[in-house]
Amino acid sequence: MLKAPELSAIHAVLFDVDGVLLDSLSAHLQICRDLGRRWGVPVNVPDEEGIRALARGGTKISPQSAFFRATGFSAADATRAEAHYRAHFAAEYATTLYPGVHEMLASLQLRGVPMGIVSANVMDNIVGPLGASLARFDPRCTFTADGHGSDGFQKRDAILAALQVWHLPAEQVIFVGDQLTDYAAAQATGVAFVGTSYGWAIASDGNTFPIANNLAELEAILRAANHCSDQKRTPI
Repeated sequence: MLKAPELSAIHAVLFDVDGVLLDSLSAHLQICRDLGRRWGVPVNVPDEEGIRALARGGTKISPQSAFFRATGFSAADATRAEAHYRAHFAAEYATTLYPGVHEMLASLQLRGVPMGIVSANVMDNIVGPLGASLARFDPRCTFTADGHGSDGFQKRDAILAALQVWHLPAEQVIFVGDQLTDYAAAQATGVAFVGTSYGWAIASDGNTFPIANNLAELEAILRAANHCSDQKRTPI
């Protein structure tokens, strides 16, 4: 668990999107069912709690090719499914932000907190749901899987790039994610981490890092982490 002095030094926030800001798990499971049926692939797609249990048990579900593999697609079919996903998901499947996301981002921006995105998703799947709130993020620190292959996008590298852009030491930045691979990226770069148990993979207990069980708790953690940094903020 992070200690209060560490949390009080936070000046900027990096967000994963799916399972943190965007409620999209059911839509991702549905595209697996639909493609399996359309292509005659014998998949075994669990419900939301089932995929969470798989992920918490160590099954890799990110990037998207791994998500397809976790639901029964072969390696070749998962690659084909990911290409279809990138081309069609945004237009064919509805996803929504968790209630209160717009307000939380507006509040953080009003406090002068720089924000960035570190997501293994692609921009086409993020732009629509975020809407006007996308403009609240620093465009220099909006990192997605666009332009990368299935396993080419590394969140660790994106976090390091954000630190360079903001000229901030790692201990002054929080990364918010919903998978243990997100925590691993935070550990590898030295930034603080907050996990969301309402997302795709992190349990609500048994962790060594702060947990937000809902968006209100996440906002409270981020506000508390930033509260004492106002007098010592590093210009960005």
